[in-house]
Amino acid sequence: MSAKHRSSLAARRIRIGEKRTINCSPSPSTGEELLRVGHIEQTESSKPLRRLVENFEKMEETRRQERERRIYKRAAELRRSSGESKQRRFCFICTWKRLALSFLAALLAMIFLPPLELCIDEHIQANLSGLETVFRQSLFGQHLVTESVLNSLRAHLRNPHPVKPLVFSFHGWTGNGKNFVSSMLADHMFKQGSDSRFFHKTIVSLNFPHAGRAREYREELRSEIIKAQKSCEKRHLFLFDEMDKIPPGVIDPIVAFLGRHADNVDGVDFRRSVFIFISNTGGKEINDHVVRHRR
Repeated sequence: MSAKHRSSLAARRIRIGEKRTINCSPSPSTGEELLRVGHIEQTESSKPLRRLVENFEKMEETRRQERERRIYKRAAELRRSSGESKQRRFCFICTWKRLALSFLAALLAMIFLPPLELCIDEHIQANLSGLETVFRQSLFGQHLVTESVLNSLRAHLRNPHPVKPLVFSFHGWTGNGKNFVSSMLADHMFKQGSDSRFFHKTIVSLNFPHAGRAREYREELRSEIIKAQKSCEKRHLFLFDEMDKIPPGVIDPIVAFLGRHADNVDGVDFRRSVFIFISNTGGKEINDHVVRHRR
């Protein structure tokens, strides 16, 4: 073969190689290590390899997404469980705080508040023997009060069906013991004494200061007495102090509670109750009578 013929054949081979050969740069994909062996010549026979690399990349992407999804899910579960745990701890602490405050409130109520007073005989049972002892030990110069008050009160309380309420009217100048005797009665008629909810004291100058509002006072007084008696029809003690200063007409509704029809005043029975009226009226006459008696 001549030299000219050989050079023509070599040039033809180079052209054929140029048509079939492609120099590729290395790919930055996940399958880069499979293709990076210098400059790999990809021919028609490299298509299955490219498909394999693409499938591998898809699988890796799927795994990565699944891994991220699991991580996000786990983080959400941890946040939720942490929030529930904090809420449970918070509720637990709140419950204990409530119990502690309730216990503290009950303890303070037992210490500072009076015990509950009920409408039962145990709480409204009068201590007549104790009252008689206090009268004889603490009340001086009032022997008429000691005898008359004790006898009247004893007869009224021992009668299960009295005809009408018991009414006392104490008169005299200031300082002769009217309020003192009244407080003794309250202390021995109820278990809680003068602090009893069955003892009602009205001071005229304090509760009815304006004579022009007599009609309003009259309605208020009537409704308050009926409401108090209706709460417990066993026994109440109503005390009215400074009756000599009461505006005209205010006392009128009380008359219905004191008579023989006191068993049914607006559906309420007043017959077992006690009324006390204190007044300075007649103080001079009483003192003059005592002075003449002493002479």
